[in-house]
Amino acid sequence: MTTVPGRYCNSHIIEGSGALALVDVGSREDVEWLEKAVAAIGKPVRWVIPTHLHFDHVLGVEEACRVFSARLCLGEVARACVASGRRPRPVKLGCVPHFFSGWLWQGLPLFSRRDLRLVGRVGSPLGRNHLRCPMGPVLGDGQPLPDLDGWTVLATPGHAEESICLWHQTAGFLVSGDTVVNFRGGEWNNLVTDENDYQKTRARLLGLKVRAVFPGHGPNIVGNNLMERIRLNNKKTAQSAKTSTAQHIVI
Repeated sequence: MTTVPGRYCNSHIIEGSGALALVDVGSREDVEWLEKAVAAIGKPVRWVIPTHLHFDHVLGVEEACRVFSARLCLGEVARACVASGRRPRPVKLGCVPHFFSGWLWQGLPLFSRRDLRLVGRVGSPLGRNHLRCPMGPVLGDGQPLPDLDGWTVLATPGHAEESICLWHQTAGFLVSGDTVVNFRGGEWNNLVTDENDYQKTRARLLGLKVRAVFPGHGPNIVGNNLMERIRLNNKKTAQSAKTSTAQHIVI
């Protein structure tokens, strides 16, 4: 596994015996750095895999597919949206302020000129994601990643209805997209499309023996019992928020 921090999100390079997959390419500007990382590894890129269709994870996927002569692999829900032109469900309106706090954590990155040309067509809640690149196989829940031994696709809706994670059981590696982020030491995402779906996803991930999380935002997280640590971290954050609110009311 290799992580390349990008303009809007992290890109992760998964290495198979003879080929590579790029997970999440948020900006066209990131492709230059990915080229250098791929050259150092010395294997061809076969697949480009966005974990979901939000702009900060997909604005660079067309460029990456072109430069590396790779195919785009989407989860089942994302592929259905792209094929039909249906807009994915947006995050709940009340969650939107959390987007700006997360953007602030990242240093308020500005859109590059090259990315601005795609805004509205790709990755927008109002767009239909007309992705102009060759398509690879659909990534169904529980299916192995093609050409990448040991890696499995997990459908993990909640943050986005089309969210997927990538899981290597033997290594204990979880490529989490935005299902798990790391702005405060590792936590569930406050930007939610469907809370019921997210609750099921959290329960599913809590059952995994994860040794390393490779999130879409923030540093990688390594250690034992990681999902339980993330659960407790969220619990402490929620309790802190309730305490602050109670103190404010008393004052």
